[in-house]
Parts: sequence; C-alpha cells; structure tokens
Amino acid sequence: MDVIGGYENVGVNKCVKRLREVEVSEYLVKWVSSFLKERKARVRVGKRLGKEVEMESGTVQGSHLSPILFKFVLGGVLEEVRKEKVEGVGVVTCVDDVDFMVVGGGEKKVIERVARMEVGLKRELRKWEVDIHRLKLEGM
Repeated sequence: MDVIGGYENVGVNKCVKRLREVEVSEYLVKWVSSFLKERKARVRVGKRLGKEVEMESGTVQGSHLSPILFKFVLGGVLEEVRKEKVEGVGVVTCVDDVDFMVVGGGEKKVIERVARMEVGLKRELRKWEVDIHRLKLEGM
C-alpha cells in the first residue's frame, strides 16, 4: 500500500500532537513546530522564478527531517490500527509504503482479516487526512 501525498499532508498541528503523544521533549516539539510554520516557496523553471507562496502544510521537501516526521504521523495511524487486534497480521513500513503480512487460516480467513485491517486503516487515515493509492495495492 502506498500513502498518497504523505509528506505533503503532514500538518504542523498533526505532527506536534503526535510528537507530544510519544513524549518527545517539549523543546524539540517547539523546534519542529517552528521549522514547519510560516514557510514560503517558489518554483524555478529555467531562469524564470515564480511568485512566492505560503506553504500551509507538509514537511520541507528535501529535508532529512521530513521522512522522520512522516513516520511519527504514520506511526500514530498504525498504532490505532493495531488496536483492532486482527490475528495473524504483521505490519512493515518503509517511508510512505506500508506492507501488511496476513497469514494462516486459508484464503477466506485471510480475506476477512484484510477487510478488518482495511476498515481500521481507512478510519485512522481519514483522521490524519491521508489516503492510500488504490492503484498501488498488491496481494500475493
């Protein structure tokens, strides 16, 4: 499963909330908040420079901090999904990709488990205003 616009959807308030949930020091929370707020950007095409626009959400493109912040937010989503306690399901993440491994019980059981995980996942992703790439869902 691929998360659509993962980095673009990491809002300052969502990120700060999540960092506090996992008890990151308040000093770092304030630093991250400051880092993400009141950012402006321009697009350059060749020698032409576009007008400056304010960035309302998302992490800083190209920053080494961006994937880390996204993982904190995604971690909150997955924590809630894990509360579904669906037997035989494992979760592995890599940047904005999430892999679910569902084993045991035959095809019918696996399909039921995937459906339960999907319900929980969709609910939590909506809370964080993130969606998944339907075309990049795969089963093996």
